[in-house]
Amino acid sequence: MKAEPNFNGVPLSSWSRRLGALFVDSLVVSAAAIPLLMLALVLIGLVYTEPNQSAGEQIQLNASELEVTLVIYAGAFLVILLAAGGYYGLTMARAGKRNGQSWGKQVFEIAVVRVNGQPVSFTYACLRQVLVIQFFWGYLVFTLTFTIGWLLNYLWPLWDRENRALHDMIVKSRVVRRDAAAHAQAKMPVDEFPILPESSQARR
Repeated sequence: MKAEPNFNGVPLSSWSRRLGALFVDSLVVSAAAIPLLMLALVLIGLVYTEPNQSAGEQIQLNASELEVTLVIYAGAFLVILLAAGGYYGLTMARAGKRNGQSWGKQVFEIAVVRVNGQPVSFTYACLRQVLVIQFFWGYLVFTLTFTIGWLLNYLWPLWDRENRALHDMIVKSRVVRRDAAAHAQAKMPVDEFPILPESSQARR
């Protein structure tokens, strides 16, 4: 029987759990983004319509109005990234057994751990979730590879021996289970979640 992949004795999360957590987190971030996007659309509508025009009439954008529109889009994008950073940073940087867990990961009983054994901090959570996952993979790679690279990132755990996505390799993280069965298998109390660095594990 093939041994279940683990990190320092703790079972790694399955792809389906990661996918479920991503879905929940996406709903939370989207709920926060909707009011921001609506505000952006209202502001863009003001740019497109002159005060002395009746509703529904179209005007031609001049260069300055186009610049304002681009600034609004860029500003909305930045605010959404900041909102996502706040969400992931505040939830994943919690101390104790909730460290490394967003609300989505908490629902599916999984958590992000760092290979070096350090707890997930606010800065690290923002680096992993916002800069690397959302901006680099979700925007740059998505755009430059016509979604192919983005899909590969999320599908990679299906065949990786450590269930890693490509972004896990960049930020040196693993996603492990935090359910009672996983704790029992790792022989540690549910209230504790010591993750040793790989170097320390090798010396044991």
